[in-house]
Amino acid sequence: MAQQKRLQPYKTFLDKWLPGAKLREDWTDRHRAVTADGFLTRRGPGGRLDYVIEEKRHLAAQDAHWIAARLRELWIEPNQGRTPALRLLVLTPFIRPQQANILVLAGVDYLDLAGNAHLEGPGLYVHVEGKVPQKLRATAPGTVTKGWVRIAMALLIRPDAAVWTHRELAKKAGVALGTVGGVLRDLRARGFFEGTRGRRRVGRREELVTVWVQAYNTVLRPKLGKLQLQVRVREKEQLWKKLQAVLGAHGIRWSLTGADAACLMDQFFRDEITQLYADPMTFAKPVLAALDAQPDPRGGNVHVVEPPGPLALEARTVQGVPCAPLLLTYAELRYQDTDRAREAADLLMPRIREAVA
Repeated sequence: MAQQKRLQPYKTFLDKWLPGAKLREDWTDRHRAVTADGFLTRRGPGGRLDYVIEEKRHLAAQDAHWIAARLRELWIEPNQGRTPALRLLVLTPFIRPQQANILVLAGVDYLDLAGNAHLEGPGLYVHVEGKVPQKLRATAPGTVTKGWVRIAMALLIRPDAAVWTHRELAKKAGVALGTVGGVLRDLRARGFFEGTRGRRRVGRREELVTVWVQAYNTVLRPKLGKLQLQVRVREKEQLWKKLQAVLGAHGIRWSLTGADAACLMDQFFRDEITQLYADPMTFAKPVLAALDAQPDPRGGNVHVVEPPGPLALEARTVQGVPCAPLLLTYAELRYQDTDRAREAADLLMPRIREAVA
């Protein structure tokens, strides 16, 4: 019964833009046993329109790229060639303009309770933007802080982190001991943390990824220190070898992230800028001289980013080169937010899902 009431707040807007449409809630594709929050059918002057509906209560705090790609994978790709073609409709209390653009570019329609909407189909085109709700409801029990992002990252990267002591979790996440209890209570209130003592676990891990990536890119990543360098080198492979030799000789812990880490896994994506996690303060004159590098505040081809936590430097090795955890590589590509970076991030999604499953 509770599920049947989930979509009722949106009914006024659905009736306004899609008069006469028939809505079925808690709908399952019988052929594939995949469940959506609803299914809407409309027969209009231009023909029939079939919407698979997903309600995202906390979309404003989630990674819209992930949501769009996942929905297309679940519903659109398996139904290619269907007549009429299925379309996707996301219902949410509020969608941010940037997220709205992401959904539209991915071919996903949306409607929110503030009055924003994008609906496209046979004989139908609706686009409303710029509406702001009078009062945004809190999307979560607490405020997302840098400590929250670091602890959630540790829980996602290390499956055993859920049963660590508070002291061990604080050390691995790089936060004060007193931060841990409040963040774990918040994660529990959000439904992401379950159990007690030795049986604690992280629940709804994929949904937590969507929340974490958005939080990383808005709360933590802009605050991390960065050093931009121009390193005299021609080829990426030569640069990676130089970094290994010089940073190793000076005892500097580091790991590739973003574009270059993705490139090592899939040669499809290459970018002029190499991003790596390391303490920018360790790049003193002797290190710069050995790298044949100069600081370049205007850009440069190497960006040294402050590690978002100790686990960012507990690197896995790809083709002999230290690389940050997959989750951080994915988040950096989303932060870069270019067309090619978005495409590379989409290619990483299956690996991320497997890693956090």
